Amino acid sequence: MEITPVNDEFHGTVNFSVSAGLVPWGDPSEYVHPVTGTALDLNEDEVGRITLKLVSATEAENQGGRLFDLCDADSAILEPIYATLFDSKAKQRMNSTSSRDGTTCSS
Repeated sequence: MEITPVNDEFHGTVNFSVSAGLVPWGDPSEYVHPVTGTALDLNEDEVGRITLKLVSATEAENQGGRLFDLCDADSAILEPIYATLFDSKAKQRMNSTSSRDGTTCSS
């Protein structure tokens, strides 16, 4: 059965789950937790999936870890996100973001 969305809107539910190891934290990648979601239509049939990354930055800092190391250890996806949000001195970029190709957007 094919489902055609009305006005490109989704009507249904999304169920999320997260899995995280218990302390002690050893490896930097243990501070990054995948959050997975399954989208269900009104008939409760699966119609899609989503994956998010939850970074326990505060916990890592409390344990002496660096946010860059967490992002670098997890995947090639989080490193450019880190580079967009922080400069080379780990200071948060204010009112601007820059991408790896050198383009800059300001608000």
